[in-house]
Amino acid sequence: MTTTVTGANQITLVLDQGVIGPTGPAGPSGGPTGPTGPAGGVGSVSWTGGIVSIANPTTSPVFSVAGTTGGIPYFVSGTEWASSGALGTNVLTALQVNLNATGGIVTSDGAATLTSKRIDPRVNSVATASTLTPSIALYDQYDFTALASSLSVLAPIGSPVNGDKLIFRILDDGTPRALTWNSIYREISTLLPAATVANKVIYVGCIYNGNSSYWDVIAVAIQT
Repeated sequence: MTTTVTGANQITLVLDQGVIGPTGPAGPSGGPTGPTGPAGGVGSVSWTGGIVSIANPTTSPVFSVAGTTGGIPYFVSGTEWASSGALGTNVLTALQVNLNATGGIVTSDGAATLTSKRIDPRVNSVATASTLTPSIALYDQYDFTALASSLSVLAPIGSPVNGDKLIFRILDDGTPRALTWNSIYREISTLLPAATVANKVIYVGCIYNGNSSYWDVIAVAIQT
């Protein structure tokens, strides 16, 4: 028996179809019962829209497609199909069409121009702390919303690259709080704040200078 399925890219392979034979007649008194007939096989194997399905599945006969372990069945023409090479190789090869180009896929280390994309900043926001060790691998901005103690800003950890940005936004809890900065934060035509101003937001903007391994502080702004 063949199960017919309609749809795009369909082929049906008809295999041997058996039926369960009748139970043999009873033997003479005290004798054994006759054997049961053989079980049926797979009725058909269908390919529809990229899915392989088996009608009336049994363990025999086994349906197989010549190809590489891990391969994917695909059409090589309008009526012929085969199995691709290993998934990790051939699928990646197919995906690499227009790689890092218009209409293609962008890789993690490929050079590509992105348009109409938004990159959300990675922001760590807490109410208060006494020390801060920024992690370049995790965040681009550190916010304090109600600083309730003095704060020491330590050297960032991670592996910054030339031009990395780092922003601090600090608001105290209504009481001025002392601020100290590691020497890796180098002032460029501005001064790092030594304390907060009660109820005023402070921004400190830094850019990593890969030539001298400093975080150059290029902007300090205090709410008026």
